Amino acid sequence: MNEAELVELLRERADIPDEGHRTRVEGVRAKVRRSRWQQAGGILAAVVVVLAGLLYAVPRGPSSDPADPPGESLPTYQDGYRFSTTAFATLPERTKEVTYEVKGDFLVYAHCAITDLHRTTILIKVNDRVWYDGPCDRNGGPVLPPRDARTAYGIRLGQPIRIELSLPDPAARTGRWGIRIGEAVAFADYSFPPRPSQLAALPRGDQVVAWSHPEHPDGQFETRFPWPDAGELVLWTNSPGRFRVFVNGVPVVEAVFFDYGVHWAPSGPISEWSRLYGLDVKPGQEVVLLVIPERAAGQWQVTQSPAQPR
Repeated sequence: MNEAELVELLRERADIPDEGHRTRVEGVRAKVRRSRWQQAGGILAAVVVVLAGLLYAVPRGPSSDPADPPGESLPTYQDGYRFSTTAFATLPERTKEVTYEVKGDFLVYAHCAITDLHRTTILIKVNDRVWYDGPCDRNGGPVLPPRDARTAYGIRLGQPIRIELSLPDPAARTGRWGIRIGEAVAFADYSFPPRPSQLAALPRGDQVVAWSHPEHPDGQFETRFPWPDAGELVLWTNSPGRFRVFVNGVPVVEAVFFDYGVHWAPSGPISEWSRLYGLDVKPGQEVVLLVIPERAAGQWQVTQSPAQPR
């Protein structure tokens, strides 16, 4: 499934405005590109779509919540969602059940912090039907639902769904495992993490065509330059924020990030711009580049890159 199909899948399955989907999907795009292992079927392990949400997990620092798996810190706010529902079990308990009322776009994180095992297997059922049966570790386990998930699994807005979990692997003898469920939060209402004392450095090498002001990173940037005959634009940032990049008034990058660290979002190759954006740019033609950041708290830049970063 490509990114366009992912956006469409999310749009089909949720009842929130299209802009809410777009910003969250753009943030997820970066996590997809940073993921290091791949599930069968070619889906990157950083992301798992669950109805209108996404299932994935990232390792964190020490935990202060007794319900959290050992060695994990599971923040209340993450990736544009607020987590309020959890279902964790301690081995030898191998089954767990939780009822969740669907309110709109939601996100599920799976965690399997099993002693002496890097990865185990988790079985997830939704309303008595198998939703996922596959790997689970401290970084979560990915699965894409079928396109008919809303009807096939009896998922309706305002109605409860029953989620059953089990850990069938007999080699898993001690540890904590389970899931937590988050609900979408508007960008303006999101609780962002505090700014660290030192930010990660942005990469160097490609031609920088737009950049943030050191004292006003949330200020707009506009410039003109002759368009090359190949490559693409890539937005880079080391802070949370919403970013939009326009060429001749047409948006070619729209992304949102919810944490600190190096993030990127590519425009796609120039050769595809006519199809992607209806924008026909000729080599050597002068174009107007406009960058509109929102809530940027660090550095950002737009580079002219010959290839998409991996």
